[in-house]
Amino acid sequence: MSPVSHLAIPLDPKCLGCVRSVGMHSRSLSEESRRRDSAGLHRRHGMAVIGLFALLLCAGACTSSELTQKRAYAQGTCIPSGTEADINAALAGSGAEAVLCPNAVFILSYPVSFTAPNQRLYTQAFPTDETRALLRIGDAALTNAINGNNQSGIAIQNIQVDGNRSGLGYLSGDALIEIGHAGSNQSVQSIVAYGTRSWSTLHIHEGRVIGDVPECQNATITDNTIGPAGTPDGRWADGISHACGNSTVMNNVVTDATDGAIVVFGAPGSIVAYNTIVAATQTLLGGINMVDYNPVHGNYTGTIVTNNVIDASGAFIKVGIAMGPDVWSCPHTVNYGGTVTENVLQGIHFGYGYAVNGVCDWTVLDNVDYSSHVGTVRAGCGGATDPPDGFQYQYVESSTLQPEFSYARLTYVLGVSE
Repeated sequence: MSPVSHLAIPLDPKCLGCVRSVGMHSRSLSEESRRRDSAGLHRRHGMAVIGLFALLLCAGACTSSELTQKRAYAQGTCIPSGTEADINAALAGSGAEAVLCPNAVFILSYPVSFTAPNQRLYTQAFPTDETRALLRIGDAALTNAINGNNQSGIAIQNIQVDGNRSGLGYLSGDALIEIGHAGSNQSVQSIVAYGTRSWSTLHIHEGRVIGDVPECQNATITDNTIGPAGTPDGRWADGISHACGNSTVMNNVVTDATDGAIVVFGAPGSIVAYNTIVAATQTLLGGINMVDYNPVHGNYTGTIVTNNVIDASGAFIKVGIAMGPDVWSCPHTVNYGGTVTENVLQGIHFGYGYAVNGVCDWTVLDNVDYSSHVGTVRAGCGGATDPPDGFQYQYVESSTLQPEFSYARLTYVLGVSE
């Protein structure tokens, strides 16, 4: 194929059915930044109050440090160490805030649950270091530390969440943090989350899907540190699993996830930008995945993946940015409407780079590949695949690809190994 300024794939009649008008409009990154800054100006520093009676009871039994912390809580500053019951007691009523003390530790036997709109959970003074309050799963039957489903306007900020897989082991169940469903305008900012016991660390659920549009809208997932997540022995886990429409996933660092570091389930109208994904010590199946046909029947209209860095300097990444269902498996369905621009791949342990198979009305331009591609391929459900390279496509219709792309057999590339 001779070099051209871009590779325009002609429209195939089979693709006509996949291009639909869904009323989604992508938003610029500058608009998202302004919205995030505006949200920050309106944070409310709420105060929880405890009765004097509880403080007097403590006076004869607490150590001096405990008494100081209890007195601070009595004055309405923050909740000291405890369990989920202490936090849930504060989350009562619309707009309620659970303000946790710096360095506090909460051992969970049940989830922390948001029960009304516009509630907030954060560490006092919004620290961004190890003094952020820690929530740790302590019950062998629990996988979900925070349940924010169905409550619009909630915020989870400046805390640490430990799924405690190292202590309690793997367990099938809900993600470590669950938000979304019928809840919109939710935010998760400046948290650390790691050690999920189940399939994902942070799941933003789509809710009901009507006309291929998710019920959940306008989530903000920014400035978080995620991972490790899962183990590469078949008990994989995602970093961020995102299915909420018209949302922002930005400035997050995901390290040592094992399934997909960031998995986009359509999430039409969303921006996934300026995230850093690192495979440091564990094999990662996919850096950013745009492979799922469900739950919105392939609708990636207005979804933009841009200016992300995916780094395989320390461990193997099987595929950098996977686009289309057949990269990942063999459903032979088609995703449509996505845009992938100005991303960077780097590191010496890369399998496939930008891999496209099963898309239409798709744009891939101005991406960069600084990585070295390695790996031994193994045939799977789609038969033999070609060796890994930076820019490869198989089934692509009515799309625009940058000129570096070349044709390759890419049906189920996960059989590659280093």
